Amino acid sequence: MFRCPDPVPWESHAQWYQKAVHDPGKAFYVAVLQGEPIGVVRFDIRDGRAEISINLNPDFRGRSLSPKVMQAAIDRFIIEHSVRQITAEVKVINAASISCVLACGFRPTCERDGMIHYIRN
Repeated sequence: MFRCPDPVPWESHAQWYQKAVHDPGKAFYVAVLQGEPIGVVRFDIRDGRAEISINLNPDFRGRSLSPKVMQAAIDRFIIEHSVRQITAEVKVINAASISCVLACGFRPTCERDGMIHYIRN
């Protein structure tokens, strides 16, 4: 459900990741279950706001873990960073992510270009 529908070549992703983990405008949280990493939550921080995204390992999807993982990341992020609000963008066809952001206290603000925009204060 990535914004860009095209496959991302591994080398491009690896280059992006190396830059991203050293970017002070990004925060990453890895979710671990029984010692195994199961997903990552990323916050892109700008102007006192942060946009959240989550990616769960496909082997762990469908187990109602996303809201728990997202909420735990939000709780830690709020302690570690000064932000006024957190936003999310979800494709209108992504029912699982819509359910996740709603369960974590986000409210929809608008729909544009096939994406629903959410905010959490």
